[in-house]
Amino acid sequence: MKITLEFTDDEQEEAEHAFKGMQYYAALHDIREHLRSKLKHGALNESQYDVVTDIQIFLRDATEGLLD
Repeated sequence: MKITLEFTDDEQEEAEHAFKGMQYYAALHDIREHLRSKLKHGALNESQYDVVTDIQIFLRDATEGLLD
């Protein structure tokens, strides 16, 4: 069986994003885990710890409900 999907130019971009959804999810998950690891095991000074924590909070808020 073969299915052919046709999209307008506007729909084309949305379709590509939808098809890559699992790749986006995996990338965000990897970033979240990397930040967690840096905070838990990294030898960070106080300033670095604060920056990584700020990024982690931003990522958590920006992806709320997407990675759970």
